[in-house]
Amino acid sequence: MDQINQIFLSNRTEQLYEELKRALFASTNPFIKRIVIVPSVAMKSWLMLRMARDPELGVSAGLQIGFVDPML
Repeated sequence: MDQINQIFLSNRTEQLYEELKRALFASTNPFIKRIVIVPSVAMKSWLMLRMARDPELGVSAGLQIGFVDPML
């Protein structure tokens, strides 16, 4: 299984969100484990809320959102 690590840099959260969404859901395989590392509880909450409200996503399965320290 290929592991692809990508880093996107921007000071605009909407641009980062669109890049993240494109990269996470590029594959249509529902069994792929998708891991997102965030720096804070606030960012995790924002991301989960933004994804829940996104009409393009529907249901996103296999998604794990974690924090920097435990994921390293």
